[in-house]
Amino acid sequence: MLPFNRTVFVDKLQFEHEYAIYKQAWETLYLLLKATLQLRPTIDFFNPDESEEERMNGRMNAFVDPFNF
Repeated sequence: MLPFNRTVFVDKLQFEHEYAIYKQAWETLYLLLKATLQLRPTIDFFNPDESEEERMNGRMNAFVDPFNF
């Protein structure tokens, strides 16, 4: 009976490890999706005092962080 208990324990550890990896991946993918949609939004709200280049650089910087994770 001992080998069966060990197998169940190993399977549980593997499941918990894979689940943690998937959870981190989905959180990162959500942030990447959100940043991607902000690159070219359908309706754009921005500060009129900000130049177009500054606005685009800010959007790219917000995109690069989740992309490079």
